[in-house]
Amino acid sequence: MQARFVVTPILSKIQALYALPRNSARFKEYLQQLQGDTKDDMVLPIAGFNPMAKEVAIHKIEELQALRAEDILREVAESLNQSIPRSVHRKFQIVLNLGDDVQGAWTNRYATDYTSKFKLNPMVKRGFCVPYFYTSESFSEEGIRRRAFAYAYRTWYWLEHGPQRTLKELLQQEVYVARSLGALREAPTITDFSEIADFYQTAMDEDDYSVLFNFFYGDEASEALGYTTFDLPAEAGFAYADYLANQ
Repeated sequence: MQARFVVTPILSKIQALYALPRNSARFKEYLQQLQGDTKDDMVLPIAGFNPMAKEVAIHKIEELQALRAEDILREVAESLNQSIPRSVHRKFQIVLNLGDDVQGAWTNRYATDYTSKFKLNPMVKRGFCVPYFYTSESFSEEGIRRRAFAYAYRTWYWLEHGPQRTLKELLQQEVYVARSLGALREAPTITDFSEIADFYQTAMDEDDYSVLFNFFYGDEASEALGYTTFDLPAEAGFAYADYLANQ
């Protein structure tokens, strides 16, 4: 059976890029890898990497390599390809991205994370599946495996259902992801969902970005971007999706 997911290694290329002096030549090389000769498109999905990254990103790439992150992605791809229906003929390149939310001034982790999970059209239409990691995180083999599976499940959900617009639709996507992860799901950090459920019932048909963002990432993340808050804890929407998936 033809593979539906393939891993495109990127860490060694980015490591070589970061070995260059932090100047305009490095930035031009980054753009060449991102856009190729198209100048107005994307041939390699590396927009999450900071082209002018400093030491923290370099060290985090070394951590990912020490954990054999891209080998884990290959194991995930092999597992997915064995379970995907034969009627599915799309092929996707899995390309790990590392967002620098520590020293990368242009990267807000939560805004980047939202885009990577809920605004999938640019990636899916080009045949990319892009699991995001962040320099502020601690990495583990299990966490890498969980993240890769989750982004693959979002890709297939998008293929079946198309772009998600309302809070209800976004939550349904994440319930599907949590249910598909099964035993790989993380332990819940929230145990009382009564207030989250009440908010969801009043806002489920909302499509305003600030409302959707606050539901999934909570008040602290919203405040950092100047958005309206609704007294929701961090990662509320993802925790609620996990709770519903377990019912």
